[in-house]
Amino acid sequence: MNRYLGLLVAALLFSCGMEKNNSEQYKVHADSTQIKGHIENHQSSDSISEINFYINDLASGYLDYKSEIDSLGNFKIKFPLKRQQDITIGYKNWLRLVVQSGESIELTLNAKDTTSQMAYNSAIIKGGDEKTNQQLFKYLANDPFDSAQYYDLMQTASTSKFIKYQDSVHTKIDDYINNFIENNEVTEAINDWIFVDQNFSPVERVLGYPLNLRMYQKHAEVDSLPNSFFDVLKDLPKLKEKHFINSALYGSFSNYYSYHISDKIRMNNQELGKKVLDSLVIHTIVTKNKNNPILAQIAVNEKLKSSFENNEVAYYEENKNVLSVLFKGSIFDSIHKNKIAGIKKLLANPVLPEKAELLTFVTEDTSKYLDEIIKNANGKVVYIDNWATWCGPCKREFKNSTPALKEKFGDVIEFIYLCYQSKEELWKPTISQFKVEGKHYFVERGNDKGLFEQLNLEGFPTYVIVNKKGDIVKTGFEYRPSLPGTTEILTELVAE
Repeated sequence: MNRYLGLLVAALLFSCGMEKNNSEQYKVHADSTQIKGHIENHQSSDSISEINFYINDLASGYLDYKSEIDSLGNFKIKFPLKRQQDITIGYKNWLRLVVQSGESIELTLNAKDTTSQMAYNSAIIKGGDEKTNQQLFKYLANDPFDSAQYYDLMQTASTSKFIKYQDSVHTKIDDYINNFIENNEVTEAINDWIFVDQNFSPVERVLGYPLNLRMYQKHAEVDSLPNSFFDVLKDLPKLKEKHFINSALYGSFSNYYSYHISDKIRMNNQELGKKVLDSLVIHTIVTKNKNNPILAQIAVNEKLKSSFENNEVAYYEENKNVLSVLFKGSIFDSIHKNKIAGIKKLLANPVLPEKAELLTFVTEDTSKYLDEIIKNANGKVVYIDNWATWCGPCKREFKNSTPALKEKFGDVIEFIYLCYQSKEELWKPTISQFKVEGKHYFVERGNDKGLFEQLNLEGFPTYVIVNKKGDIVKTGFEYRPSLPGTTEILTELVAE
């Protein structure tokens, strides 16, 4: 008996030692994650030459990383990460992957896969939490939720018909999840991820319906939704920090939830000023979720995140007494303190990049602002970025894509940045924060009408491309720096 026990212990020790040695290749720095891999059947002539990694980070918000795919179909990327969470991978399809700080993952995809379901089924994963990702891929490969059908019907169906359809969808998904958990030995991590998908994703879709309905069916009577429509909010299960593995919780769900609370208060108190409304939103969220503090934290954090992204701290400081109690000891506490300290430092001393110029228009005729811009370009192609300090998509382009476009065309294209409808005291700090090189104009309120008409502006960001003759050739959001088509257009115009 002792002999067999000794052999068993020896075998276990040997296997543990082997596992440790084999796993060393999947270790990286404790505060980062590495993903490397291969695209099977990748052709060098393929129009897709890079793979994208989208991360919803608790501290930094949405981050976008890219890795080039070499001629052999290989890619590799390393990015900072503090905790275990999911990310989205964009190649020919969209995939969700769970990543862990300090770990390296090897991922093999197939260029011939035409759907996400095919990609989930054929992908090969090594390293990291292999079992969790294998289960996640299996779960998502058979997910019965048809997003295309769901949103197509939302655009056309009557409210009563859509509610009936939505209820049937949620029942079908719930049955699928229960069967999946029952028939698979899920890891703790995937169980936490699915917990959010089962209990909060359906609620997110309910909360998002009024917003989407206003967009798709402008004459729909959103206020006529039955009171029972929002009953799903009454018994939400208690959240724990481990559920942050599913980033939808502190992304789209928290966004819809905080908006829902704000919308309800606005509907009943239309005369409220912004400060009072913001304060009421916080108090309402906290009061409704006394027994679910993390739900209150992610919803209030969504409101705070917007103000922090705009380099504003007033929202926090005006409600500091409530917020300090709500976030004390939480994962958000240090995040907020670091954010506030960084914003105050930036506002106190915004340092502009060397090649950034702050200009004012010489002409007093606002209808001739564009003429002045073109004249000063001296025959160059002009790329005009119309933005605002509060515009998240504008700043994501500044951070992720503008530098590469500037590096390619900096000497042959006139880059103009027109800032509208913003607080002037936040203009210079934003330029400093994202190190935006080029010629900058702050357009005063009341002086923007001419530009709005000439540039056909309807929102931000909007990009305008002017050829060497001074003619506007392209206008729209679709000409942002991150899209390959923008580079192609500019290359052609420079060559003329």
